[in-house]
Amino acid sequence: MRIETFTYDDGREFTEDDLKRNQDYSYNGSETKRNLGGVDTVVIHSMYALVYSDQYCREICRRLLESYVVSAHFLIGRRGDIWQMVELYRMAWHAPGYNKNSVGIELISNESDGFTKQQYQSLIGLVGLLIAQIPTITQFKGHQEIDTTHQKTDPWNFEWERFFKMLETKNINLKR
Repeated sequence: MRIETFTYDDGREFTEDDLKRNQDYSYNGSETKRNLGGVDTVVIHSMYALVYSDQYCREICRRLLESYVVSAHFLIGRRGDIWQMVELYRMAWHAPGYNKNSVGIELISNESDGFTKQQYQSLIGLVGLLIAQIPTITQFKGHQEIDTTHQKTDPWNFEWERFFKMLETKNINLKR
């Protein structure tokens, strides 16, 4: 079953209006178009701004991605706020070998804090919207699972069991 909305614990519905769109879609390879019918994977990443006083600042994290010449389709902040950084029909540069057939989602968190309840709720809502738009999505991967350099360790402390249980409660049955 596909869903088009998601209800937060407080009863508020998550819809496409919850996506705060970044106006600069043009950086880091996002000019490359792709066929959404070939997209079958969502890759989960995590990041933070290590050397900055506000390591969870969304704008600093976005600029860091740009400075590293990488990109992701979405960035989810600590309060669950979601920014779309690359349009879905364009390829983001987040996971070599998977860029053409995946959607990249960055969650802001450091290596020890873990993710917030709001981030998990927003991620589930976003996944519901993605599956409604791209029904060929069948699997989720952590960045560390697909990194051919064996240097990536994110998403740090991601609770996969919790994530899949939350998906099941929304009748979304996908695999890792």
